[in-house]
Amino acid sequence: MADRTKRLDRTIKRVGRSSGLQLSEFESGSGRKVPLQGRRKEPRILNAEALAKLLVQLREPYRSMVTLTVLTGLRVGELLALRWKMVDLTARTIRISESVFHGQIQLPKSERSIRTIPIGPQTRVLLEEHRKRFAAKWSGEGLLFPNQLGGPHRECNLLERVLRPAAKAAGLERVTWHQLRHIHASVLHDIGVPAKIAQQQLGHASVETTLNFYTHAIPDTHRRAIESLEEALFPVVPKCSQVGDSGKETKVVIH
Repeated sequence: MADRTKRLDRTIKRVGRSSGLQLSEFESGSGRKVPLQGRRKEPRILNAEALAKLLVQLREPYRSMVTLTVLTGLRVGELLALRWKMVDLTARTIRISESVFHGQIQLPKSERSIRTIPIGPQTRVLLEEHRKRFAAKWSGEGLLFPNQLGGPHRECNLLERVLRPAAKAAGLERVTWHQLRHIHASVLHDIGVPAKIAQQQLGHASVETTLNFYTHAIPDTHRRAIESLEEALFPVVPKCSQVGDSGKETKVVIH
């Protein structure tokens, strides 16, 4: 038993060193040093300007893939599993019932992930243009965004070979598919969409997950919310006072 424990300790230390963890800071209940999960980083939200720069660097069909993700909030696996038979351009809906994981089509993440979402007129135009552009490969059973063999892309390959090089060319920091989904969630928050509706759109298993997305509103939105709160609570109190060049006090009122 002692030999097994020593071997386990050596394995944990080796994995920890390769992961950059400081194992000496953590102790398990048995006294062994074990790696603990690091603090999760706050997701960085891309603004509209950064998104525009990214899209310029993408060729088709990747530009349409990124745009559709932002417009619908789909997970990358759901995007890659979309078939034309799931898209109703007349009713303007998309049915999500499959997902791709490591290049394999499977069931979605949860029962809540199986859903039908509405699309707007701009999304319909985007899909119509995409279907015309790749008409030779179009079929009802076919994927919207197949690889060269007609099968699903691997999400990691698209990230490393398409998305990140485009972000670097655009002068942006590291960009992920999840950040594009966050753009959709942040805009829903920005325009006041109730969390329950956003949950249905995003396919979250619980509304708590949606609310967690909603806590990552862009800084400008947060600032406007606080200013509106101040105005609602103290409508007759000026926001602040500034002293002009003449030495007279100038009141600045919230608009």
